[in-house]
Amino acid sequence: MNDHDTFTASDLISNTMDSFCYEIILDPMARAQKNDRLKYFMDQIESTKSKRLQTCMALVDLILRLDGDQNDSEAKLDYWDYKKWTEFVKDFQNLRDELAPKAFTDNDLFTKRFIDALKFCNLQRALSVIRLEVEDAMNMPKGSDILIDEHEEAGLYTFIQENFTSGDGLYEHLTSLFKTTRGMNVKLKPVRQIDQIMKSRKDLSIERFVKVLERLLQNWYVAVFPSPIWVMIGY
Repeated sequence: MNDHDTFTASDLISNTMDSFCYEIILDPMARAQKNDRLKYFMDQIESTKSKRLQTCMALVDLILRLDGDQNDSEAKLDYWDYKKWTEFVKDFQNLRDELAPKAFTDNDLFTKRFIDALKFCNLQRALSVIRLEVEDAMNMPKGSDILIDEHEEAGLYTFIQENFTSGDGLYEHLTSLFKTTRGMNVKLKPVRQIDQIMKSRKDLSIERFVKVLERLLQNWYVAVFPSPIWVMIGY
């Protein structure tokens, strides 16, 4: 096989991977099957992936980490794991920095909507600590306060103070879950009250967050990446 044939084979695989990325990002029903096929091709072309394809696959990775039903890997975003939320937020920011200069449309996808989404990422990041504490408190006597040690639990209240502003709504949603916030130890309200608050305020819903962020990531993909050649020709 000569150099030209080798390049053509590599290009064929890249176009195929492009098509799989397209389907994984935009079609939730196709994710499990297409992700398995994408992994196979990733192994074949690991050393020759283009920068564009690498960026596209970084977007695929975020989509799959959000979609727990289609991802059983260790990288899956655990809604109770503060460290995984921290990693997810970092990768989300890095992807935005990578994609924003490539956007061909003059819109707010990479500015205002990104900033709004980042706030909700940090909201869920804070809630991950609260969810875990509530889960651990299920066996406590009814009405018991839940104590959070700021030194041990990622400085939750400090994190809220640094990332949210009083009057923005999200700050009030989060602080409504606390009973006291004095010193380095903060107390959450009893489990039943927290459950009622979480169910009554849609901004705290993890399901709603996942849908909104997935839609933003899909819009990023459409704004930056041209349709794969196999999609364009209807293959």
